[in-house]
Amino acid sequence: MTKETSHATALFRAADYTHDGFLEYREFLGLLWVLYKGTPEDRRKLMFESADADGSGDLSPGEVIALIANVCTDLKLEAPPVNKVKELVEKIDKNKDGSLSLGEFRSGFLVTLKSCVHKAEEAGKKVK
Repeated sequence: MTKETSHATALFRAADYTHDGFLEYREFLGLLWVLYKGTPEDRRKLMFESADADGSGDLSPGEVIALIANVCTDLKLEAPPVNKVKELVEKIDKNKDGSLSLGEFRSGFLVTLKSCVHKAEEAGKKVK
Protein backbone atom coordinates (compact mmCIF):
# COMPACT_ATOMS: atom_id res chain seq x y z
CA MET A 1 0.00 0.00 0.00
CA THR A 2 1.41 3.38 -0.95
CA LYS A 3 1.68 6.25 1.51
CA GLU A 4 -1.10 8.15 -0.28
CA THR A 5 -3.38 5.12 -0.16
CA SER A 6 -2.73 4.57 3.54
CA HIS A 7 -3.52 8.26 4.28
CA ALA A 8 -6.77 8.03 2.32
CA THR A 9 -7.70 4.76 4.02
CA ALA A 10 -7.09 6.28 7.45
CA LEU A 11 -9.20 9.35 6.62
CA PHE A 12 -12.05 7.25 5.26
CA ARG A 13 -11.91 4.98 8.31
CA ALA A 14 -12.08 8.03 10.62
CA ALA A 15 -15.04 9.47 8.67
CA ASP A 16 -16.98 6.17 8.75
CA TYR A 17 -19.00 6.99 11.88
CA THR A 18 -21.35 4.04 11.35
CA HIS A 19 -18.32 1.70 11.31
CA ASP A 20 -19.86 -0.35 8.53
CA GLY A 21 -16.85 -0.22 6.21
CA PHE A 22 -18.62 2.10 3.78
CA LEU A 23 -18.47 5.87 3.48
CA GLU A 24 -22.01 7.11 3.15
CA TYR A 25 -22.74 10.40 1.42
CA ARG A 26 -23.32 12.30 4.68
CA GLU A 27 -20.09 10.89 6.13
CA PHE A 28 -18.22 11.96 3.00
CA LEU A 29 -19.69 15.47 3.22
CA GLY A 30 -18.69 15.62 6.89
CA LEU A 31 -15.14 14.68 5.97
CA LEU A 32 -14.98 17.35 3.28
CA TRP A 33 -16.41 19.94 5.65
CA VAL A 34 -13.76 19.23 8.29
CA LEU A 35 -10.95 19.30 5.72
CA TYR A 36 -12.02 22.55 4.04
CA LYS A 37 -14.13 24.48 6.55
CA GLY A 38 -13.43 22.89 9.91
CA THR A 39 -11.74 24.58 12.82
CA PRO A 40 -8.19 23.65 13.81
CA GLU A 41 -9.75 21.64 16.64
CA ASP A 42 -11.94 19.75 14.14
CA ARG A 43 -8.85 18.93 12.09
CA ARG A 44 -6.86 17.78 15.13
CA LYS A 45 -9.71 15.46 16.09
CA LEU A 46 -9.84 14.07 12.55
CA MET A 47 -6.05 13.62 12.59
CA PHE A 48 -6.32 11.80 15.93
CA GLU A 49 -9.10 9.53 14.69
CA SER A 50 -7.27 8.74 11.47
CA ALA A 51 -4.09 7.89 13.41
CA ASP A 52 -6.02 5.55 15.73
CA ALA A 53 -5.35 2.53 13.53
CA ASP A 54 -6.83 -0.01 15.94
CA GLY A 55 -9.94 2.06 16.73
CA SER A 56 -9.29 1.95 20.48
CA GLY A 57 -10.04 5.63 21.05
CA ASP A 58 -6.48 6.21 22.24
CA LEU A 59 -3.15 6.44 20.44
CA SER A 60 -0.45 3.94 21.31
CA PRO A 61 3.16 5.10 21.21
CA GLY A 62 3.52 3.32 17.85
CA GLU A 63 0.53 5.17 16.42
CA VAL A 64 1.95 8.51 17.65
CA ILE A 65 5.35 7.73 16.12
CA ALA A 66 3.74 6.84 12.78
CA LEU A 67 1.60 9.98 12.80
CA ILE A 68 4.48 12.32 13.58
CA ALA A 69 6.68 10.64 10.97
CA ASN A 70 3.92 11.03 8.34
CA VAL A 71 3.26 14.68 9.17
CA CYS A 72 6.96 15.54 9.17
CA THR A 73 7.43 13.75 5.85
CA ASP A 74 4.46 15.61 4.34
CA LEU A 75 5.88 18.94 5.56
CA LYS A 76 9.41 17.98 4.48
CA LEU A 77 10.65 18.25 8.05
CA GLU A 78 13.05 15.99 9.86
CA ALA A 79 11.11 13.79 12.26
CA PRO A 80 12.28 13.71 15.84
CA PRO A 81 14.07 10.54 16.96
CA VAL A 82 11.75 7.71 18.00
CA ASN A 83 13.10 7.71 21.55
CA LYS A 84 12.22 11.42 21.87
CA VAL A 85 8.66 10.76 20.70
CA LYS A 86 8.35 7.92 23.22
CA GLU A 87 9.63 10.24 25.97
CA LEU A 88 7.06 12.84 24.93
CA VAL A 89 4.26 10.26 25.04
CA GLU A 90 5.33 9.27 28.55
CA LYS A 91 5.42 12.92 29.69
CA ILE A 92 2.00 13.89 28.35
CA ASP A 93 0.30 10.62 29.29
CA LYS A 94 -1.35 12.15 32.36
CA ASN A 95 -3.13 9.01 33.52
CA LYS A 96 -0.08 6.80 32.83
CA ASP A 97 -2.03 4.18 30.87
CA GLY A 98 0.62 3.95 28.13
CA SER A 99 -1.48 5.64 25.44
CA LEU A 100 -2.75 9.13 24.62
CA SER A 101 -6.35 10.22 24.86
CA LEU A 102 -7.60 12.96 22.54
CA GLY A 103 -7.03 15.56 25.28
CA GLU A 104 -3.48 14.39 25.94
CA PHE A 105 -2.80 14.29 22.20
CA ARG A 106 -3.98 17.89 21.69
CA SER A 107 -1.23 19.34 23.86
CA GLY A 108 1.57 16.93 22.95
CA PHE A 109 1.15 16.94 19.20
CA LEU A 110 1.30 20.72 18.97
CA VAL A 111 4.46 20.81 21.09
CA THR A 112 6.14 18.22 18.86
CA LEU A 113 5.15 19.89 15.61
CA LYS A 114 6.32 23.31 16.83
CA SER A 115 9.64 21.74 17.82
CA CYS A 116 10.10 20.24 14.33
CA VAL A 117 9.24 23.54 12.66
CA HIS A 118 11.62 25.42 14.95
CA LYS A 119 14.49 23.04 14.15
CA ALA A 120 13.80 23.35 10.43
CA GLU A 121 13.78 27.13 10.65
CA GLU A 122 17.04 27.11 12.61
CA ALA A 123 18.54 25.05 9.78
CA GLY A 124 17.43 27.72 7.31
CA LYS A 125 14.51 25.84 5.79
CA LYS A 126 11.29 27.66 5.00
CA VAL A 127 8.23 25.99 6.47
CA LYS A 128 4.72 26.72 5.21
